[in-house]
Amino acid sequence: MKIPAFRSSLIAAAVIGALSLSAASFAQDASRPAPVDQPYPGTLAVKVDLTDAAKRIFRVHETIPVKSGPFTLLYPEWIPGEHAPSGPIQNVAGLIITANGKQLPWRRDLRDMFAINLDVPAGVSQLDVSFQFLSPAPGQGSLFGASASSTPNFVDVEFNQVAFYPAGHYSSQIHIQPTVELPQGWKFGTALQVESQAGNAITFKPVTFNNFVDSPLIAGTHFDRVDLAPGAKVPVHLNVVGDAANDVKLTTKQLDEQRSMVKQTGLLFGSHHYDHYDFLLTLSDHTGHFGLEHHQSSDDRLPADFFTNDDMHTLAASLMTHEYVHSWNGKFRQSGRFVDAQLQREGTGRPAVGVRGPHRLLVQRAHRALGPVDTGAIPRCHGQHGRGDERAHRSRLAFAAGHRRRRAADLLRRWRLGQLAPRHRFLSGRPVAVAGRGYQDPRTQRRQAFAG
Repeated sequence: MKIPAFRSSLIAAAVIGALSLSAASFAQDASRPAPVDQPYPGTLAVKVDLTDAAKRIFRVHETIPVKSGPFTLLYPEWIPGEHAPSGPIQNVAGLIITANGKQLPWRRDLRDMFAINLDVPAGVSQLDVSFQFLSPAPGQGSLFGASASSTPNFVDVEFNQVAFYPAGHYSSQIHIQPTVELPQGWKFGTALQVESQAGNAITFKPVTFNNFVDSPLIAGTHFDRVDLAPGAKVPVHLNVVGDAANDVKLTTKQLDEQRSMVKQTGLLFGSHHYDHYDFLLTLSDHTGHFGLEHHQSSDDRLPADFFTNDDMHTLAASLMTHEYVHSWNGKFRQSGRFVDAQLQREGTGRPAVGVRGPHRLLVQRAHRALGPVDTGAIPRCHGQHGRGDERAHRSRLAFAAGHRRRRAADLLRRWRLGQLAPRHRFLSGRPVAVAGRGYQDPRTQRRQAFAG
């Protein structure tokens, strides 16, 4: 009889402990200030040392203006464009927080693993935060920017990986000034604007934290930069890094095609909402392969032979067009629920089905500038590109060229007038109200919306 009694006491103790921990975590979370749409006092500064990028180690030092009292630091969780809570906090190591030369104790939030809680002592006006980001090796990591991003020849930096920010304010109301130190002789590309450069250290102009996260950087020893809109008032450039020097060079034909695509996209939308645009193209067999849209740039990663293999170029050439069009459709024009006060909620990353559907049609219009597609030249699709064999891929192309083309002009007109937003607000699996139709299942909504 002693054994069951002992087990009962263990269960009771476990339940009491769990309830106590839960109560403490709820109390701690309740103390976090709700974000306000007001400027954060002072400007954050972050220096990212990439001189050990070949070892996949990014060294970070960040300064954050503060006031005394309870304080919470957040690490970006929901990353724009990735559609998931994919912030790679598991790759953050060696976090040390100091103030006035003294190390401060901190504790990870008991409910939110992306939050760090601490008490700022009286008389302290600035925190110094130091840590390392351990970039994944090939075959490790997660999706998008959390996949392998660094080799001895280049590095891709998603800035959400290398900065914390204070809770309590909209990320668009927090300003930060970034500095990046590169290995000797490396060149770089980013949508951030350079303020000064001393040797291998580049200091960029201050930006809001949400724009900082939205402005990745590529750098490497094999680097090329070409003008895709020569003579235009709004500059567009293609920045390329790769495994080898010959991998990053475009042929004259490829350059003309990319310039034509940029021109065609400008004619398609009839306006530019950005000050400048930078394609950030990584060509390597040692990184993840994907495209990620941003407001004034795109993070595009493709195999090393993208420019040197005609079949690969035919297969993957639409990726850059796809992400470029997202600058208008999904960045410039987006549902209000895309815009989150902080980078910690689902609304920041969820894709809108209504954005994705018309987006395909817009991409097809812009992509025509690259010339007619010879479907017979397209090889079988395997791996992450594969959704079937060659016959299925040709069928999809024929469908896109026929059925969808008939609605492209009407969808573009409605996009320009802002008429797509109310009818294409499918941001979750929950039934939502559609004007004149009441509450309906999302699948029904999609069928009716795209039926015209």
